[in-house]
Amino acid sequence: MQAEEMKSGDGKTSTTKSKLIDFSILRECSFILYSMFGLFATLGFFAPPLYIIDLSVSRGVERSHATYMLSIIAVAEIFGRFSIGWILSRERFRKRKLLVLLVCVITMTVDLVGFTLVTEFNGLAVCCAFYGFFMGTIACTHIPMLAEDDVVGIERMSSAAGVYVFIQSFAGLSGPPLGGLLVDLTQNYGSAFYSCAAGLGISAVFLGLVSPAKKGYLCRGKVSKRPEDVHERKEDSEETSAVNNSDKRPNSAQDSSEATEATRDVQEVIRFA
Repeated sequence: MQAEEMKSGDGKTSTTKSKLIDFSILRECSFILYSMFGLFATLGFFAPPLYIIDLSVSRGVERSHATYMLSIIAVAEIFGRFSIGWILSRERFRKRKLLVLLVCVITMTVDLVGFTLVTEFNGLAVCCAFYGFFMGTIACTHIPMLAEDDVVGIERMSSAAGVYVFIQSFAGLSGPPLGGLLVDLTQNYGSAFYSCAAGLGISAVFLGLVSPAKKGYLCRGKVSKRPEDVHERKEDSEETSAVNNSDKRPNSAQDSSEATEATRDVQEVIRFA
């Protein structure tokens, strides 16, 4: 009995693992496009925190004043996180969350280009404020947005989040070295901001294609059949439970018959005595 319970426990564990690690998500066109959005958007996150001080100094700002840029980014990011939460909770934006995220990405792209155009402390401070604000809006929504029906849905959120972060991490590893290489080649810190703006611009294109792909306008053969998959999983679980119950019933019947025979033997011994 214990061995059977251990086997059934192992079966449950393997079933749970197969549900959590579902690589069939890679066949869904909308998820691939959204992952490409995350990959290229990550390229636009690293330049201001790494190079804003050196860029400000190269534009004539004193280094003691240039350090305030990081504080401006941090404070603005807090307001951005709170603001996007309030905006997406409004009734008129609940079904347009991807559109709101797309507007934030485009605005942040324009802001990164603005870093290369301004030459004064005030202009750089304004760019840092905008960058921090929209950085907060994108950073706290791009992963939860996977649960939206326009991307993959809440049923496959666990698998999608793991694969999405794995794909996104490549940009996190290659982005800073790429920016440093451009700065060394051009001897201009603005080139790193241009590369980040280019990455965000490409990500905006992929993000804009997510919703059409989910509706079947793109990659028609790869549209997810999520409700049917869930129904099939339920049927499989019901069949598994039925098999387990059928295995348990003969065992319980056998145990009861053995107990009855033992009782009869005891009664016969008592009568003989």
